[in-house]
Amino acid sequence: MQPRAAETSNDRLSQAVAWPIVKASIAPGIGGSGVWLISPPIGPATGADVPLKTIWLIDDSVTGDVRHRGERLDGDGIVQFHYGEVVGWEDVAAGADAATVDGVNQRNRERLLDQRRNEVVFEGPHSVSNDRRGYVFYSGPGCWRFTAETEQGNFEIVRYLHEYEP
Repeated sequence: MQPRAAETSNDRLSQAVAWPIVKASIAPGIGGSGVWLISPPIGPATGADVPLKTIWLIDDSVTGDVRHRGERLDGDGIVQFHYGEVVGWEDVAAGADAATVDGVNQRNRERLLDQRRNEVVFEGPHSVSNDRRGYVFYSGPGCWRFTAETEQGNFEIVRYLHEYEP
């Protein structure tokens, strides 16, 4: 199929991988047959210390624990995960001055970075209505493969993360 002139590279990609809309209230997802990833296609230009909000959907046909790992396919790079509560998270008091807000934000950011892991495990039971929200840290833009290891076998999701250009 030849893309029309008005289509973007994301339109061509979505035609190629058939993105099912599994949770229309959030966004289209990539994947299928049990495991989906919802995440923006544009990521940070500054490296692995910038979190990218990511949601995993796991169908109830998938039983047992689901272990997610990621790797870069087109070069060197790492991917790390943070899901669940940030241990030691501080809330900002209402009416706090800018310096206090900046300090709390910096400490919370450091806690989030310190608690990243090379994999994430989601325990069952699963349901697409029980989405798993958290952060994925990519070392940079490029082609990434995620593998979800389950009792039913492995699910693979390949996605391209574009660099953000303001």
